[in-house]
Amino acid sequence: MTTSRIPLTHAIVPMLLLTSGMCAMAAPTAEQQLRQQQLRDTMYYYFDTGITDKFDESNKALMDYCLSINDMDAYYNGWYNRIIFELNQSNIFQAYKQALAMSRDMREKKQEDYYYVATGALGLIYADCNNLEGARQCFIDAVEQLTEQKKTDELSPLYMDLAYITFDKYPEEALQWADKAFLLSKDESTMCDASAFRGMLEFKQNNTKDFLENYKKYKELEAKGMTSIYGKYIEIYYACYQHNYERARELAYEITSPLDRYEFVRNTYEHQGDSVRAYRVLRRQMELTDSLNSIILTDNLKGISNEMEMAEVKQSESRHRIIALTIGIIAAMLMILALTYNIYNRRKFTKRLEQGHQKLQEAYDQLEETTTVKERIESELRIARDIQMSMVPSRFPQRKGLDLFASMTPAREVGGDLYDYMLQGDRLYFCVGDVSGKGVPASLFMAQAIRLFRALAKQRLMPSQITTRINDELTENNENGMFVTMFIALADLTNGHLWFCNAGHNPPVLGGDSLNGSFINMESNAPIGLWPGLEYVGEEIDSIMNRPLFVYTDGLNEAENTQQQQFGDNHLLEILQHTPFESSEQVINHLKYEVERHRDGAVPNDDMTMLCLRIDKTLNDNQ
Repeated sequence: MTTSRIPLTHAIVPMLLLTSGMCAMAAPTAEQQLRQQQLRDTMYYYFDTGITDKFDESNKALMDYCLSINDMDAYYNGWYNRIIFELNQSNIFQAYKQALAMSRDMREKKQEDYYYVATGALGLIYADCNNLEGARQCFIDAVEQLTEQKKTDELSPLYMDLAYITFDKYPEEALQWADKAFLLSKDESTMCDASAFRGMLEFKQNNTKDFLENYKKYKELEAKGMTSIYGKYIEIYYACYQHNYERARELAYEITSPLDRYEFVRNTYEHQGDSVRAYRVLRRQMELTDSLNSIILTDNLKGISNEMEMAEVKQSESRHRIIALTIGIIAAMLMILALTYNIYNRRKFTKRLEQGHQKLQEAYDQLEETTTVKERIESELRIARDIQMSMVPSRFPQRKGLDLFASMTPAREVGGDLYDYMLQGDRLYFCVGDVSGKGVPASLFMAQAIRLFRALAKQRLMPSQITTRINDELTENNENGMFVTMFIALADLTNGHLWFCNAGHNPPVLGGDSLNGSFINMESNAPIGLWPGLEYVGEEIDSIMNRPLFVYTDGLNEAENTQQQQFGDNHLLEILQHTPFESSEQVINHLKYEVERHRDGAVPNDDMTMLCLRIDKTLNDNQ
């Protein structure tokens, strides 16, 4: 099983709830602690719900109160949570600005002992930008700063952060960091996190014995009332170990992050050996990643250059203040040794921030260049979409007794869905297909499939023969492993007899039965393009006369709303059963409306294609 990246769960981390009394500050009184807890609970609530204005208000109230009672530990913890909240909202640049503001505040308030907090925050920002090497170095720097201050009690959460970011690339190192966190932790909560995390690492490396030992430790601590942010993930792995894949997927669907949810669902299918479903989930995951990246890119490019210039001016002013202060100190010759040590630490930290600032500047410059290229590509893709849409029929037969209509809506400029038909006398060939992936590669594969369907239909072959021949052609030199699911059919318009072959496609709905519509039970054929030499099995229905036939792609039944809830097979069937048939076009337009209503503003996650037809017995009456 290809184990997923451990999600960076931006929970409110207790990393900064220091136990040592820094700067000889008095501990808050019981009354002050109660008030802090009330403010903190309010902030936690709005943190979890993601309501930005309410979180801002509660976070400011908590920080202001902590500052008023001189509790700098809780004050900077609140600021750290502000940064994490911005990252959860994909406001990467805003999070970076907050990290700079926090470090500046530390300098102004002469709280140099807290520099490791800002360093750790920068590590989180790097991790969110997928710069795991930069994140790793930041956390190592924070560990060194704490070690220099002899505050080893605070190292366990940092070790867990290091274990997370090295999980994929350096699993052995990740295990060492998790072991250190486990050995240093003095509370069972951190031990619970470390045990669950170590168990996941052992599962990734197929060390079943060690995985089960860590799972046992985790369950023992859970029985004592401890919880872990990695608890759901190790339970998914344990269900996979027991081959209880339905349970594993139930747990995976409970994950709030859609990217992580897709990742774990895909891994359960891979572990089960269901490569087709795993690939379909991977396709959804890639589409969602592209969509999120586009949104994040747009939000974070805005105003970056101006912000960078402001940050540079502020840092320049800060350096001048340090120089002036140093000259004053030298002139006064007071406390030269202690202040020199403090200035050295401040400069070392400023240098680190400058290096991170430079790296981000370079990254954003690249993003600006990428945006220009992206706009040119989008223009070319719009032209490609017009070409692709011209490949599928936009006009349908005007023949008495035959009602045929189809629609294709790509999720991007170009897509991988297809439909086609060919009328030869009283014989109607038609097909609907869905190519793996999206974008230009899928559209090219789609064009090949349509070309082959038309060429073979002209030879008056049966649907199973057409499917077999298309598979032979598309598996040849298919180095990218692309495939297409297709429903290919041939209808005799004189008597309604239907021959069809289904190649891994969604089952169509056939109306006119006692239930007013049911999914067709079909032979389980493989998708086209995966394996050469397959002989596809064809099937027949005696007559579909006066019975509407509805064929579609999974962009319909798997359409998601803003809560990632799918439209669903049952909902689709229910709508078709309760929609009086007026025309094929009316059925398709009604379903488009229902899908848009279900999405409720969500961005389409897949191409959506529908084809509906009905053969009327009046065709024979007018021969």
